[in-house]
Amino acid sequence: MSKIRLRRFQHRISGFISDRSVIRHQQYPTRANSIYSLFYILAISPLAALLIPFVCLRSARLRRKIEITVLAVDSEFAPVIELLEYLRKMISSKAVFDYVLVLSKYQHKSLDTLYSRELNSLIIRSRGFSRIIQQCLMLQPSKFVNRSRLTANRYFKLSNQHLEITDELRDLRQRTLEQLGLSKQKYVTMAVYTLQYDEERNARYAAKTTSLETVGEELVKPIQYLQNCNIGIVMLGSPDTRNSKIPIDFPRLSDFGYLGGPHELALASGCEYFWNDSDVGAWWLALPFRRPILTTNKPRMRLRTDFSEVIHLVVPTRYRRPDGTELTIREMLSMKSSPHKAASRGELEMIRNSPDEIVQAHREMMDQISNPDIKNEQASEAQLRSRRIFEDFPDAFPMKISTYFLLKHSYLLD
Repeated sequence: MSKIRLRRFQHRISGFISDRSVIRHQQYPTRANSIYSLFYILAISPLAALLIPFVCLRSARLRRKIEITVLAVDSEFAPVIELLEYLRKMISSKAVFDYVLVLSKYQHKSLDTLYSRELNSLIIRSRGFSRIIQQCLMLQPSKFVNRSRLTANRYFKLSNQHLEITDELRDLRQRTLEQLGLSKQKYVTMAVYTLQYDEERNARYAAKTTSLETVGEELVKPIQYLQNCNIGIVMLGSPDTRNSKIPIDFPRLSDFGYLGGPHELALASGCEYFWNDSDVGAWWLALPFRRPILTTNKPRMRLRTDFSEVIHLVVPTRYRRPDGTELTIREMLSMKSSPHKAASRGELEMIRNSPDEIVQAHREMMDQISNPDIKNEQASEAQLRSRRIFEDFPDAFPMKISTYFLLKHSYLLD
């Protein structure tokens, strides 16, 4: 076999694995992972063959091919909701999703239940025997099934329709708030970025996210500000550990629930707004219910998803070069890679938000929710300059940046 034919053969095999495997890594596939994926396909093939008659009958009853949609998320949390939201939006155009295969071993049964009902589909995650079922479905003949594979690297506009919550989750929310002593006041849910989460779940990404870890001590003053405003605060998502540990006592998920459990959706669906630090993915818990989002220490300037239909506010991190100059918003948007990765490599210095900047963001967020029509001439000018910068980058959706931050660091708008 000539080298050209060998390359073509290898290319076809690689394409087949990418299209049909449920265990091949989406972003960073290795040779070992590809070989393992191929052997897994070969091992499951006999079982897949036994399933063909049932798939044939199912297709005949539907009078069409079975629609199988794969969410290739490499076990990351945020892209799962992002892609499920994309599918939910597609329903309005009469799209059909019979089986949704989520390539993540981490369960979130309450979330899957809500989306299964909304999409009228069966959602299967890559855990235990379910992974074998996934692989069997992916190996079915194209005569009976249509396969599509989605990644989070897409651009779309969110609808303003919120996901319907169940009565069971609504009752659980009320009981939990009573347990926490927050049933008679507004509350904010929050999440922090802890490196321990990446090390345990996404070890191959951990080296690129070292600069993102929340500094817990910096959040004490903002939390106390909320408490002084008679607003409850509850931490969801991964527990704050190591550097992200916040040295004050307030309710955390571990006090009443667990990661991936129903309490997360119950509370996130009814919060005043969801506050996330360092862009940790847990804030996606609130997005299906169209709750407002506040992001502090936002490390990325580019958004893939248009959040114009959702109240949101961002306080970005700043970046300083070795010569002491700072990157402007335009320069950050012009970068091919996220600046936080350069900061993780030591090429840039990340400047995190001060406690006062975060407090002002909370104040602005509450004003935006309660008095959306109030305008300030100086604030409007700063926001206008910010929007004009984003207009020069059509591949990045504009974000609403804290006015206090823009006025304080107006040179970032140059």
